[in-house]
Amino acid sequence: FESVLAETDPLSSSSLLEITLVADSSGITTVSFPTLEGRIYIIEYSADLETWLQSEGFEGDGGPRGLVFPETDKIFFRVRIIAP
Repeated sequence: FESVLAETDPLSSSSLLEITLVADSSGITTVSFPTLEGRIYIIEYSADLETWLQSEGFEGDGGPRGLVFPETDKIFFRVRIIAP
């Protein structure tokens, strides 16, 4: 079902939702990825992979989107996609 929401091909290893993480010298991390029109995206993040927090959801517009996260020592991300 996830591949339908992200419009990826589960039979192709090259078809994926590519998430880019960029950390600057001050430790601020930017998470960016391509979006699809009509989908709602929520970035979830965790310092320990047990407790997850989430960003406010936003609607995709067909272009790349990015969110900035403050300085952290260690942080994990995942993207949740919701159909309208």
